[in-house]
Amino acid sequence: MSAKTINGVVILNENLIDSGKWEDVMRYVVHEVIHVMQQEAGKVQGKVDKDKYLDDENEQEAFQAQIEYMDDHEPPEKIQLYLEQLLDHHNIKGPKRKEYIRELTKDI
Repeated sequence: MSAKTINGVVILNENLIDSGKWEDVMRYVVHEVIHVMQQEAGKVQGKVDKDKYLDDENEQEAFQAQIEYMDDHEPPEKIQLYLEQLLDHHNIKGPKRKEYIRELTKDI
């Protein structure tokens, strides 16, 4: 499941929409709406390299908003699982994992 924002337009993956899991759809929407606002404010300077994706301030802001949404609607175990999967997907290991988790959850 995935979503992306291009020139202020949010695109949701068909599998995400068809999943029937409202909370999952909405957490992606929250993340992408942050990107729409960032693009409108001129904060986006092009595509982020995959190896620097989670270091990008715009991505961190979008993930923080997404995780705040999750905190209001989902149990802590689901948030933890999501974070673990996110960090696995980006091949983040060792002490850096704890740093990313701390940064992404600092507002909850």
